[in-house]
Amino acid sequence: MNRLSHYFTELLTERAYHGTGAKTKFEKFNLTFLGDGEGAQAYGYGLYFTATKAIAEEYRDRLSDHQSNRYSWNGKELDGLEKHVASQIIESGITDVRKRWIKFAKEEADNGGHMNPDIEKDYFKKGVEVINQMKSKRNLELRQGRVYTVDINLLQNDLLDWDNKLDGQHWKMMNAFEKTLGWDLTEPPSGAFRILNAAIKNPTPDAVAMTIDNDKELYDAGVKLLGDTDQPGEDLVEKYYDWVLSKTITGGQAYEILGGGTYEDRIGKTDNQKNASEALLKRGIKGIKYMDQFTREGLGFKSYNYVIFNEDDVVIEDTE
Repeated sequence: MNRLSHYFTELLTERAYHGTGAKTKFEKFNLTFLGDGEGAQAYGYGLYFTATKAIAEEYRDRLSDHQSNRYSWNGKELDGLEKHVASQIIESGITDVRKRWIKFAKEEADNGGHMNPDIEKDYFKKGVEVINQMKSKRNLELRQGRVYTVDINLLQNDLLDWDNKLDGQHWKMMNAFEKTLGWDLTEPPSGAFRILNAAIKNPTPDAVAMTIDNDKELYDAGVKLLGDTDQPGEDLVEKYYDWVLSKTITGGQAYEILGGGTYEDRIGKTDNQKNASEALLKRGIKGIKYMDQFTREGLGFKSYNYVIFNEDDVVIEDTE
């Protein structure tokens, strides 16, 4: 496969979805409104999307309230008086609503067309006409919130993989963290490399050190290499800490370090997630991908959610 064809196979071409309880339809995503949805930005600062439409629909339903309800009749979205009538028909049924509105319309007529100064003239009379047109609630539909279908115009290699080891991802991921955090990723000399590499399968630098100190062969090799020490694993990890860290942590853990969280005794160079995302964006990392809830629970094929750092990388294709 030549480099050009490989480039195109890495395009993130699948559709993605975003569920929201917001009642106002928008034409473009905007980072200004970040945080208006559900909870904290658990997987980083950015715009959240999912490759699984059912997840977007779940978020839409969870975040919707009465104010975001939308009603349609025979496919036409309703507003004003028609929306008011439709909401009552769906809740109470057309028979009860018709009786109530006819009663109000009569009282309204007895008062010269006005129930009170805050309601327009003949409001309930017009409402009865709407009810008679609708006839039943069969063709009425209630929708809460919206689901946006989007195209994300990125390459797969533009996205940090939250769940997988940082080591082994595209080279520019490691390069971005190395430059931003000031890591020294010089490979240890052959003797130290052999010992550390034998224990590097463990998930943290502490675990790597413990494995070496508890394994007789690795322990003896470490003592021989370092000389006067009774904790060669801890000493080797401390000496080559950045390299060991980069080999053991996941993309998500690296992001948390960059965002100012702690990992072991190291503190990130930025003080929050927003700065972390912006720092990565400057170095060509345009977002994060992480396994969705179905994948984490082992309920189906592997699929992802996405956190996109730049609103201009997202194009809305459809809204429902």
